[in-house]
Amino acid sequence: MQRSAILLGLLLGLRATAGSAQNRIPDSTITRLAWGTINVLIRADTTNGLLVWAETSPIAYQATQQSFAASFNPQDMDPWLNLAHLVVTTTTLPSDSATALATPPLVARDGSHLLVFRRRKKHKWEAHTEILLLDREERHSWYIDADRDKARTFLEALWLQAGRSRQRPSSTAVRDANPRDPASCPQPVPGTLVLRYPEGLRLASESGEVWMSFVVQPDGTADATSFQVLLSDDREFATAVIEALRRARYRPAEVGGVPTAAHVHQRFIFRIR
Repeated sequence: MQRSAILLGLLLGLRATAGSAQNRIPDSTITRLAWGTINVLIRADTTNGLLVWAETSPIAYQATQQSFAASFNPQDMDPWLNLAHLVVTTTTLPSDSATALATPPLVARDGSHLLVFRRRKKHKWEAHTEILLLDREERHSWYIDADRDKARTFLEALWLQAGRSRQRPSSTAVRDANPRDPASCPQPVPGTLVLRYPEGLRLASESGEVWMSFVVQPDGTADATSFQVLLSDDREFATAVIEALRRARYRPAEVGGVPTAAHVHQRFIFRIR
């Protein structure tokens, strides 16, 4: 999910199709929410925890591009979801001077936060819910405005996929890369991450995107055993991305100046300019 993926697409004369990412093969461990210019992916994972990944469309969304990716312990979900459901559905009138009705932060493995709240409007709570996504350094806050139906759909998806990833996440030496903080993310070495547009899809003017999860090792190579295609518009697009990652070299993430393995979420985009 690095910004370099978009730059790479421009170099190749490719771009993303707004809101086009869809999984051709249904996967019960993945829920995708398409909210206009925003795509949200919620994925069950019994090893790394419940993944919440959101991005704005690089074409349809005209403001500063937003992105968020974090994994949560599914064991933390039930009590938080109970409070979140009350926040979203309550019709009780405010009895004090509070200006917002909010859940406590749901803290991810990497320290990122997720919470939902409703603002006070005169003597009642607004119907719309704000979903706040905040990175661990609290430098990039993203408020997603959701009506009641969207907010409830979001909570239901969290509950469903948390149940499917109920096993407590295993401890791991692989750190999560923060997509909003380039210093914490592995960065492709220029000229090494080269996408090749599948010829048949190019001739057919087919556009699409691929959402990938993988680990970049301390030596700067992508660990092929960690490749996970989370969403893809076509198998050939996914194959092209995997082939590109096998050849690519990254500047690895560092902790205290020492290269370290990092878990990366990256979107690759294909569109004939």
